[in-house]
Amino acid sequence: MTDPLDAPLAGPNLPPGRRRALHMLASLPLAAGAGAPRLPGPGVGLHRLPGPSGTANPFPHGATFLVGGPAGGPLHRWARTVAPVLAQGLPPETRIGLTSIGGGDGVTAANRFAAGAAPDGRTLLFGPGAAMLAWLIGEGRAKFDVGSWVPVLAAATPAALVGRISMARLRAGATIRMAVDHLPGPDLAGLLALSLLGGLPVPVPGLSPQAAEAALAQGRIDVLLVSGAGAAARVHRLLRRGAHALASFGIAGPDGALHRDPAFPSLAQVGEVYARAHGHPPAGPLFEAWRATASVARLVFAVDLPPLTPAAMVALWRGAANAAAGQAALAASLAAEGARALSGPEVLACARSIAVGVPALLALRRWLSARHGWLPG
Repeated sequence: MTDPLDAPLAGPNLPPGRRRALHMLASLPLAAGAGAPRLPGPGVGLHRLPGPSGTANPFPHGATFLVGGPAGGPLHRWARTVAPVLAQGLPPETRIGLTSIGGGDGVTAANRFAAGAAPDGRTLLFGPGAAMLAWLIGEGRAKFDVGSWVPVLAAATPAALVGRISMARLRAGATIRMAVDHLPGPDLAGLLALSLLGGLPVPVPGLSPQAAEAALAQGRIDVLLVSGAGAAARVHRLLRRGAHALASFGIAGPDGALHRDPAFPSLAQVGEVYARAHGHPPAGPLFEAWRATASVARLVFAVDLPPLTPAAMVALWRGAANAAAGQAALAASLAAEGARALSGPEVLACARSIAVGVPALLALRRWLSARHGWLPG
């Protein structure tokens, strides 16, 4: 579906590329931008890409965001906010059009992006974390490789586990009733975190954020994951009502380590809580899988270029993203939803934490199958 701002896909529709070997997923987000561009198809003009001395406009027909979800949906509204701010960092009068595709989980848009986006730097995916989660769990509809995408810009909210149980009960392997809206979904990261920390989480499905808060107050659940719009404000409201925070999801640092979330500087992140409980830092494929699902659960949106985008175009977009992240107007729009922009090293670190390799993917899918009866494919 296309709104009045929409622009057609730039370049030809290319056939799907061969899926990259999964063991290279963790390194591809950084390496993908260095590849050579493919030649345009018949009837498509050759346009000079920006280089050290290049002066030609690299966007003679503008650029396009493929937006995951329907026109007028939450992601489309964010795309309308981000596009003009990001365009300010591009050559003068560059227009970014929006093409809305598929349902709210972004899988259809991601498939279209993988199958038809020319690697010329003029078509980007504006997608939700749900599409990345579909790839992580091996959903059959996901015909794309997150590890090959080239990250440009993202936005994320804080996330934390809040409940009315003691850490001693959790470490002792108690059964923990956790509210979930739907599975698989962002709450999956909460269930996996509780499992890693020693508990036996049991999902209580069908609870919206508001219903989950009421259920916690009434003692019908033990824990809920607070993420998404207004997450930090919701956490503080729950604490005032007698709940207590168990752990935050933290943030991925440029050094690859997990750090405390600036929104909760006094709250230990899951890795710290794990180390206290087990006497050693967390490691291994299942913890890597949790970090991936946690990063996905925090995402509001992510903006990515296709693999093999020329390095000069990657640099141009990342420069524009760095400038956009510093714009007061965009920061204010995100802050109103409790989110903040990720660009530069932060967006690369987030992408690396999601693009895990085969051992982590298999560990996640085995855990899902054993604990929740989920079968990929």
